[in-house]
Amino acid sequence: MLSTLIERLPAWCESAGSGSDDIALSTRIRLARNLQGVRFPRRASLFERTTVWETIETGIGRLGEGKQFSVVNFNRCEKNKQQLLVERKLATPELLALDGERGVFVDASCRRCVIVNEEDHIRLTVIDGGFCPDKLWRVLDALDTELGLQVHYAFDNTLGFLTACPTNVGTGMRVSFLLHLPALVLTKTMDSVLLGASQMGIATRGFYGEHSTVLGNLFQMSNQAMLGITEKECIGRTVEAINHIVQLERTARGRILTEAKLELTDRVWRAIGILTHARTLGVDEFLNCVSAVRLGVQCNIYEGTTVSKLNQLMLMIMPAHLNLVYGKALKESEERVARAEMVRNFFAIKRRTIIKKRTANG
Repeated sequence: MLSTLIERLPAWCESAGSGSDDIALSTRIRLARNLQGVRFPRRASLFERTTVWETIETGIGRLGEGKQFSVVNFNRCEKNKQQLLVERKLATPELLALDGERGVFVDASCRRCVIVNEEDHIRLTVIDGGFCPDKLWRVLDALDTELGLQVHYAFDNTLGFLTACPTNVGTGMRVSFLLHLPALVLTKTMDSVLLGASQMGIATRGFYGEHSTVLGNLFQMSNQAMLGITEKECIGRTVEAINHIVQLERTARGRILTEAKLELTDRVWRAIGILTHARTLGVDEFLNCVSAVRLGVQCNIYEGTTVSKLNQLMLMIMPAHLNLVYGKALKESEERVARAEMVRNFFAIKRRTIIKKRTANG
């Protein structure tokens, strides 16, 4: 079942970059749920975790489309394949460090997943490319309702859904957007934007979410409040705040194109120079360079690729994916060489395609 997931790229990295998708790489909505009368995972015994896993596995199997979910039990899965699912945002880094029965159930589209025995017993998650909260909420709400008929959620009539972390009590909902905000960084207004976002109830995290750093001008932004509001209110408030940030980024891009287009063009082509000629390349350097290239594509400065292709490349150069491509566990030095080679080949193919198009057009 895991081989099917590996062969298919996740939907979030195939965004075409239209509409708000030029700034929002992905939208993710998560619901935290726990089983009634069972200790939270980090307090539970290995036996209790096994019981939780079996209960949820049975519940998902009873869903009308339960057979569409692939089962990946991290207790019986190689480390590299675990990391691969983290890189695809179908599992969390925290899941790697835990013991006992834990893992994910992922549907055939790689949009819906159920994370089991992480901080909570259940993390129902939907993720897709671009800016699409309403569509994802309809999908997640249906999955939550169906699974809730098969297992008994821990719920309090006053507080709402009970969760391991007190800040998640209530709806248990986290609405997250991965935003590319290079213009706000370049115009040195990012700090004030982050302060304003915090005042609007928006938490900011790095590329991999909680406890991760910001790389490549990619900011994961999500709601903080979950208690005392409905799910639709939570989505509405979050979307309002995110739309404001997106508009600020658009304004900053317009300002740069008006006042400093030469400097931006120089930055884009310097980044392309590194990516097309480097012999060793780390993840951090790659993400910072590809951020400039992405902005160049979106500002019509560079026509050599698309946002969708850059998203896919961004995934394939990650450590677990490189190990998969090369069929072995690479040392860090080998990994940097392999990454640089993959990136050079990517841009060489794009360059040949452009030359052929120009030749054909006379």
